[in-house]
Formats: sequence, C-alpha cells, structure tokens
Amino acid sequence: MKKTSIWEIIAWIGLFILGIWIILKLSGIVQTPLLFEIAPEIALFLILGSLLADMKNLKFEVRKISSGLFRLSHDFSQLKGEHDVIKHKKH
Repeated sequence: MKKTSIWEIIAWIGLFILGIWIILKLSGIVQTPLLFEIAPEIALFLILGSLLADMKNLKFEVRKISSGLFRLSHDFSQLKGEHDVIKHKKH
C-alpha cells in the first residue's frame, strides 16, 4: 500500500477548502467578507505548494532510478567482459 505524504494531505485540504468555498459562494451563504474572499487563493497556494513538493520528491526518485540503471548497465558491461573472457578460453 502506498504511503500518503503530508503534501498529498495538504493538497486534499486545499481542494476541500476550495470546494466548500465554491458551494457556499454559489448558494449565497458567503457574503464575501475578506476571509472568504481570500479562501480560494489560500487553497490554491496550498495545492500548488503540495504539487511542487511532490515534484521535488519525484525528481529524487527519478535520480535514484537513473543511478540504479547506470549501475545495472555497468554490471552488464562487466558480465559481458567476463563472458567474452570465458568464451575465448574455450576456443
């Protein structure tokens, strides 16, 4: 099971705030005091911040994969060299 990061939780909180604000605004309950006027901006800020953090995590994971592939390529090169040596000894 995938571990949920704090940034995913923050993104969902941001989406929840934005959704509630839209519902309240469309239903006429919100009469636009300052706090409710800036709620969408706050929600979007939280969402964008969490996306940026996830991008940094993704970048780190891609580097790990790249490093592993480089190591694997190096190991295969060594294995090919050893195979060639064994092949030449037989002939």
